[in-house]
Amino acid sequence: MPIGNDLVDLRSREAVGKARDVRFIARVFTAREAECIRGSSNPDNMLWLLWAGKEAAYKVAKKLSPDAIFAHSAYEVVPDS
Repeated sequence: MPIGNDLVDLRSREAVGKARDVRFIARVFTAREAECIRGSSNPDNMLWLLWAGKEAAYKVAKKLSPDAIFAHSAYEVVPDS
């Protein structure tokens, strides 16, 4: 099942420092994901890794169920250590 993928330019103005946006993190990420971001040696990279995982999960869910809604925090991404 092809789902496509998103690219994030980690050097863009919108991407750099986003891990410091407390409101964004609270709205989009679960508590466990927020902890992964805070505990990362590179919080911005971790934030965008989790974001890309959420986007991919949603794309799969939408293909399986066209009524699926993208509620960001409904999809939890847990990266391997």
